[in-house]
Amino acid sequence: MLNQIIESMEGNTEFIAILLIASVVAIVVTFVINLTTKSFKFAKYIPGLLLVLAGVVTLITVLDSIFLRESLSQLFFCLVTITAGLCSLLTALAIGIYNKDRYGKPRVKDQRV
Repeated sequence: MLNQIIESMEGNTEFIAILLIASVVAIVVTFVINLTTKSFKFAKYIPGLLLVLAGVVTLITVLDSIFLRESLSQLFFCLVTITAGLCSLLTALAIGIYNKDRYGKPRVKDQRV
């Protein structure tokens, strides 16, 4: 079974490289946005959400001609954007879990009279 997977990957190394590069770029962009916007915690999820949204919109537009050879490039774009978006969202989630205790809310002093 592993031999079949390796044989199917031999002719498609450029597509795999594009997919890996897009995922790494999405992760780096998520990390940079997290470093630049510490106070706005939702900002790190924006690149992943935009990529997933672009992939879903592309999938919806190509849905009528999904089995035609002309739509392969749009299907590949859909695959790349959704995969990179999910990698970005998982990275943002991991960053959020890691920074949960690090940047907590400041404690309010007790002001009893």
